[in-house]
Parts: sequence; C-alpha cells; structure tokens
Amino acid sequence: MKSAGFTLTEILLGFVLVAVMLAFAFPNFIKIQMRLNMGLVEQHLRVIGEQMTELIKRDRAFPEDIAQLGRSGQEGIITSSLETIRDEKGYEIEGFQTSARKTSYILRVCPKKGKWGLAGDQCFILDPQGVRTLNPWDGTGLAMNLFAKNVKEEVEITSGFSGILTPFLANQHLSDKEKTDLLTNLFEKTAYRLDLKRRQIQNAACPPPETEACTRIKLTDAPASTLFYLPRHLSTAYYRLIPNVYQKLRAKGVYLYQQEISPEQIAQNNKNTQWSLEGELPASYLADRPEMKAIEVGFRLKNPVEMDEELRQRSRRVGKTVEDWLFS
Repeated sequence: MKSAGFTLTEILLGFVLVAVMLAFAFPNFIKIQMRLNMGLVEQHLRVIGEQMTELIKRDRAFPEDIAQLGRSGQEGIITSSLETIRDEKGYEIEGFQTSARKTSYILRVCPKKGKWGLAGDQCFILDPQGVRTLNPWDGTGLAMNLFAKNVKEEVEITSGFSGILTPFLANQHLSDKEKTDLLTNLFEKTAYRLDLKRRQIQNAACPPPETEACTRIKLTDAPASTLFYLPRHLSTAYYRLIPNVYQKLRAKGVYLYQQEISPEQIAQNNKNTQWSLEGELPASYLADRPEMKAIEVGFRLKNPVEMDEELRQRSRRVGKTVEDWLFS
C-alpha cells in the first residue's frame, strides 16, 4: 500500500512556488503600503493647513517657525501632526518659510533619507491654497535640485541637471526616437517651469523661500535658461538628437535656444543676469571637470505660463521624460 504523504521533491517544489509568488507579491505590497502612508501624510498636512488658517485669523500672521509652536489649541494640533509625519510616517520638514509680512507661508515635507520608495516617492507642499504633491524629478519643482541630494545618492546633483544626461545618452538599449521623445519632454517641462519663474520675477511675485533671491536677479531680454552637464565624449550622441528635438518642441509652441558655455561665462552670468533663475551655479564644477561640458539651454514660449496651477496642468500633459526614465 502506497503512502499518501508528499515526497521531498514535492515539498521542495511547493516551497519554490511559494517563494516565487511572494517575490511577485512583495513589491506590490510595498507600493500599496507606500500609497497608504502618503495618503495619511497628506491628511495630516490638510489638518495643519486648517489650523494655520485659524492662527492667521487669531494673530493676523502666520507663525515664523512652525517647529517651535506650543502644545495647546491650534498650535498643539499642528505640532502633533508634524510629529506624526516625522516619527511615524517617515517624512521630514525640508523647508518652511513665511513671507515678509507673514501673510503667506510654504511648508515642504519629503521622505527621510533612506525612506524614498518606502515611506513615499513624492514630496508634499502646503501653502494657504492647500496641499499638492511634488515629484522632484518631474521638472515642475521650484529649485528642488537644491535639496534633493538625498533622493538618489548615486546621481550627482550639484545644480542645474548635472548627472541627468550621462546615463541617458550612454544607454545602448534606447533607440534615437525614444531618446528624442524623452529629451523633448524634459525640455518642454523645463521650459514651462522657467517661464513661470521669469514671470514671477517680473511681477515681484516669487513664492517664499525664493523671494529674496528673486529680488537680486536682473532680467534681460535673453530667454530664461538653465544648464545641462554632459561628458564631452557623449556630445555627438546629444547633438544627433537635437534637430528632431527642435522640430518637436516648435510644434508645441516651445522655441529652444542652446549654446556651450565656459566656466568664465558661468561666473559672469551669475553676477549680472537672470540666468538660470535658480540661484547661482558653481563655475568651479565645470572648471574642476575638464572632461565635462555645459550646455546652456533657454526657451521662449508661444503661450506663456501664467500661474502655478497652469504649470502643473501643462506639465502633467507632457509624456515621460529623461528623469522619469532614469528613476523608474
């Protein structure tokens, strides 16, 4: 009479199948947990926003330091929510600043170092208009590169877009058409962001914490521009894409201007022009890396970007960019 039990081979095969199923299920589980966590962070930020509204009604001004509030009333609710975001949700305050008259504010929170892709994959911004998510790599963030160093440590973010183009141009698996589309979309999003920034400077309406920096910028008639760094040996790969990028951008009402720029020009432009509208870029970066070159990329738009919400709407309509490809 044969035994009704399982053989060792069958048992081992069962363990293998379970392991395979868990391997497929675990990443999806992490994503679900991350989305739930981000939803709770957003809820706490909405609570903070509601209490900030109550504070300005009471005090006629927003608090200068959100991290130094009391433990009672509206202040206590804000403090409790901030502690929950920090201690339980894996996020931290990346910046908080009020306007000169304390009639406006901006609070930015991002996943802590080591928590990207676990606690969340986006930052949040809270201001008197409400909460919005902010992906530091989608081209819509204002000066996000200034504090995003902890997001992807293997990519060097000095200023502008150093490090972004190198792995993209060197990749052998993307066709020239795919590279053209990704680069076109990156430039389009960048154009929208810089155009709005220029308009804010012209109207003396830069949001905090950038207001003070904006007042020092002298606008010229040149296009709003920024820098992209790339190794010299990849120049041919870059310029091979540019003719089609020009055509695709023109069809969208975006006119691209570009030129190679030297460390001396970087230093001079930092002193007396709006270039790149994103704070000073270190001339030493290029001077210390002779194997690299800097491309100044500027834009003019047929239909200018008027407001923050318009920037977000137009950016969302743009397809996948170099940054999306790089960090996917």
